[in-house]
Amino acid sequence: MGAQDLVAAAADYAREVHAADTRKGSGEPYFEGHLAPVADTVAAHGGTPEQVAAAYLHDAAEDHGGQARLDDIRARFGDAVADIVADLSDSLVDTDAGEQKADWHVRKRAYLAAMRAKPDASLAVAAADKLHNATAIVEDHERVGEELWSRFTTGSGEDQRWYYESLVSVLTERLPDHPTVVRLVDVVRRLGERLDAR
Repeated sequence: MGAQDLVAAAADYAREVHAADTRKGSGEPYFEGHLAPVADTVAAHGGTPEQVAAAYLHDAAEDHGGQARLDDIRARFGDAVADIVADLSDSLVDTDAGEQKADWHVRKRAYLAAMRAKPDASLAVAAADKLHNATAIVEDHERVGEELWSRFTTGSGEDQRWYYESLVSVLTERLPDHPTVVRLVDVVRRLGERLDAR
């Protein structure tokens, strides 16, 4: 599969997998509201076709099908794409089949600990994902204030701050000059300022 075909096929697959999903708060279709912007960021900063494809697919296994979905991604798109998707998934249980994810804090601590050993290719995609999410959090907080936190599993702005500041710590250690990481540092700083100003 050629580079353009790989990215296009991944986008089509992601659009199908997430067809019924929407963004928290905005209700925007998940593909247009999150996956496409993340993929665009990866592509804009020199991402390989495999990284861009993984950006489209990064939530597919975690949100829809777990390990079986990851296996399907591997069969369709190859090891390089599937390995990045695996690296960005904090859970591979099949929630569509009724399986329950571990506690949020348990999952995030494990994800952060594992990140330190992940390859740069995965971290660059992770940075784009977290940049988009953190930017949405800051913008939504400016719009709706403390009501925002009720959308999250933890219901706590301080938990979100801990998570994103921990991510920044890992990413600035590993990819300090990557443009996406530099932007993420600024957005997470703004998030902390908003929480401090309450």
